Amino acid sequence: MTWLIPWRTIRCPFCFNEVSLGACEIVSSHVDREVLMRHPTGGWRRLLSHVWVSPITGDRSVRELATWRCPSCGDLLPANSDRAEMVVIGLIDGASSGKSHYLAALIHRLLQGDDLRGVGCYQIAPLNQDMVDRYDSNYFRYLFDDHVPIPATAPIGPDQTNRPLIYTLFFRGTRSGRHAREVNLVIYDGSGEQMVIQQELVRFHPYILHSSGLILMLDPLGLPDVTANLPRFLRTTTVDAYAPVHLLQSHLTFYRQQQGMSPTQKIDIPLAVTLSKSDLLRYVPLTLTVPTILRRDSSYATGLDLAETRSSSELVQGILRRTGGSDLLGLTPQFQHVSYHAVSATGGPATSANGTYPSIASSRCLDPLFWLLYEVGVLKADAQA
Repeated sequence: MTWLIPWRTIRCPFCFNEVSLGACEIVSSHVDREVLMRHPTGGWRRLLSHVWVSPITGDRSVRELATWRCPSCGDLLPANSDRAEMVVIGLIDGASSGKSHYLAALIHRLLQGDDLRGVGCYQIAPLNQDMVDRYDSNYFRYLFDDHVPIPATAPIGPDQTNRPLIYTLFFRGTRSGRHAREVNLVIYDGSGEQMVIQQELVRFHPYILHSSGLILMLDPLGLPDVTANLPRFLRTTTVDAYAPVHLLQSHLTFYRQQQGMSPTQKIDIPLAVTLSKSDLLRYVPLTLTVPTILRRDSSYATGLDLAETRSSSELVQGILRRTGGSDLLGLTPQFQHVSYHAVSATGGPATSANGTYPSIASSRCLDPLFWLLYEVGVLKADAQA
């Protein structure tokens, strides 16, 4: 049995309702979802369920891939919910920012493992086979196998739910005997078209109001002074320059309403403002003086360098200020913790001849995520490591 803090609850990563594991059925993860153990409904067993849960151990549990089922939405909770922390990262944008490409490059870099080991994480693992299959079919196959653009994320229908990608990060215990740490990294992607419509934002993307940290993707084609200086062949899409501003304003309004906050209180969710497609900046004359810190890929093999993170953040903030991003910069101070980043998922645009990428050379994709993980206390940096 696993003892719990009395009446401790966890938050379901799918419906975001708070549930007690002791009140959940234990079911098979196979298609039939066979119930392996029902939750107690009354008497002393129900009271006892608030302080302990039956362990998911034994041959049958392994064969059935046993886990808990959320009593609110019926989805299957992570099988390590009794011991793992949960960090929800919300990717938000207007449209055409390359959010899915960024997610593909981010997960690919995480799975390589070298940078994670540098910040103290000795292993990363997908939550289950469904995560492996969805990442491979929806992201990896397009970008890294075929070198073609990833199709735009389809809007969610009334009878559908947005499914996150979940990966578990494993950290070793300390010499003092502290138990090893497990963190479920829950990453949500979503349709940019639906995010800019307030009614659909709150209906189909509730993770935005329950995120541990937000990554706001900003398409440089939405910055007037970037677009004006780009060669015509690179102006491939029409971008609503105000979509990220409207999206951020909606989030501020909804979150304050949800938390009962006054208009002057700052939001305590860390926000990583991330300029995507940073490879386009080399075509813009006014960015030629940007130091190489933004042109070379970052490395975390020796840990998280906060000084470099702050330096690059100031540089990106300056680029936004000089290229027409003042409206967005006027909103970000309403967040208590903000950092600015520039990433490239592909290293360059697709060729106009056949619409493929000659090669994939991702750059600085870990920066926004690692900064967020530092802000929420998962990673340490510098002398803290």
